[in-house]
Amino acid sequence: DLSGVGKSQLGSSLSVGTNHVAVGPDTAVGSFTHVVVFTKSALFEQTTPASLALVDNSASVSNAQFVDEDLDELQLGGNITWDPPDNNDFVEGYNLYTA
Repeated sequence: DLSGVGKSQLGSSLSVGTNHVAVGPDTAVGSFTHVVVFTKSALFEQTTPASLALVDNSASVSNAQFVDEDLDELQLGGNITWDPPDNNDFVEGYNLYTA
């Protein structure tokens, strides 16, 4: 929550002068709703942190389709199509795999 109840530390303590931290991809959100930043001294940690609400962006394609037009056994050929995400503000491209 915005007051830091039930908090879980991201990484280690940071030095004075640090005001930027990168949160790596695939960091689990769990049930957390906020990021909180506490200042600390040699004696204690402040009781009221600065906070901001987490916004977990996601984007998935839909309606993926493929019709195999290659008539050879164990070979594929044809067009794969899909509908792009409704919001693709953070999408930089697509990766396709056989699986």
